[in-house]
Amino acid sequence: MLLGISILFAVSLLFYFFPPKKINDLYGYRTIASKKSEANWKLANSYSAKIWLCFSVPSFFLALLANYKGWLNLEMLFAGINLLGLVVAIVMTEIKLRKN
Repeated sequence: MLLGISILFAVSLLFYFFPPKKINDLYGYRTIASKKSEANWKLANSYSAKIWLCFSVPSFFLALLANYKGWLNLEMLFAGINLLGLVVAIVMTEIKLRKN
């Protein structure tokens, strides 16, 4: 479970520090709304990365602590928090794009 949380954490860092430069079908926050314009693309990728990072950083470090302490049943909770962050990032980003 820690590996999965670590991957999600690494991906959130990747999107935050190395956002995609141009609209593409391989890398970035790709939805119909985000691909409508370059402005939407940049906004969506920046905004969603920040939100996801807010969830993935604490859940990663708490999962590390849980793994270290042997609280393996809590790793699932932190994985769920990380995935919830991804869902929240998508919903909030789509709302933000509709307002623009």
